[in-house]
Amino acid sequence: MISKNLILLITLFVLSLSINAQTPVFTFTTSFSEIGSFQVSISADGIVGGDLQTNFTYYVNNTIFCDNTPNTSCFIEELLSNSYYETKVVGVNGNGVTNTSTGSFTTASQIVITSYQGVQTLNNYFTVEWESTGGKDAAYYEISVNGTSMCQDTTADNYCEVDLTPETVLSTHSIELKAFSDPDSSDSKTFTFQTYKQPLVRNISATIIKNGSIELTWTYIYGNTSDLIDFGIDHGIIENDLLILVERWENTTLYVDDFEGSIHYFEIAVYNANFDGYEDEAFFNFTSCVTNNTATGFCSGNGICRNATLGCSCDQGWEGPLCSTKTVVPNSSDSKSDEVSFAFTLESSIFISLLLCLLSLLF
Repeated sequence: MISKNLILLITLFVLSLSINAQTPVFTFTTSFSEIGSFQVSISADGIVGGDLQTNFTYYVNNTIFCDNTPNTSCFIEELLSNSYYETKVVGVNGNGVTNTSTGSFTTASQIVITSYQGVQTLNNYFTVEWESTGGKDAAYYEISVNGTSMCQDTTADNYCEVDLTPETVLSTHSIELKAFSDPDSSDSKTFTFQTYKQPLVRNISATIIKNGSIELTWTYIYGNTSDLIDFGIDHGIIENDLLILVERWENTTLYVDDFEGSIHYFEIAVYNANFDGYEDEAFFNFTSCVTNNTATGFCSGNGICRNATLGCSCDQGWEGPLCSTKTVVPNSSDSKSDEVSFAFTLESSIFISLLLCLLSLLF
């Protein structure tokens, strides 16, 4: 005899089979792809119980973006960068069975060019340099100079080298810099950059003046005159063994005190904007002006010395190769007596001539 409990279990089992047969299973999950700074693609994956009449509605932060569509994905744009979003996907199959899957995602930060500049250190090229932040994937860049593409899809070291020619070195260059980060982020900057010829030191000269100091002078050409131009000066009496005399000097005249020796070496470097310090060297030999190597020994203290080939320039009242001989000035009293004697002689000759003429008339 079958017990009542067994009959109850069999009845419940049959009812469950009947219910399952009447309510088909419909499930799916949500996934995200192509997440960028402003976009995302939401997909309904792993669908079980779907059919040709199945439709989905896609929500982001409770806003519908794709409504009652048979598509198993929804591509969404115009989101905010670096932002958190919550999603909901509602699916309904042909049997009217509904299911919902939720999720969330965060958009990437937007790529931003944070700094950019042109840098010139030589005459034959300059570089465009920059920094950027943000973006989902590795950034890449495109640089155009004066409308010509110079660096395409570059990812190396955040700089682009631009060649210069003698015809273009003194020019203003129009630069466009673009930065990209896949799948959807970009930024761009445009600016101009002026290039110049590298400054050069010229016409270094040295003079030993009366107090024994060396007056060092020089000139320069080229360079960016709208920026500071200054100089570094090294000095010594042994070649290749120079010491820093002045690290930075803004003038083109310098007085060097407390020196010794009759041979001097100077090296002058010019600094300007981003140009490398270009050095020019000068050698001065003052031996033709020397009686001894003391300050007063040059031109005997009676003149200035302008290097070996020029020698001493003597003060008034001194002469000679070393300004050691006083100039002879005629005695003023002797000059006056000569004038008186000459005047007397002239007057006497006139008187005698007149007397002779008178006597000839009388006789």
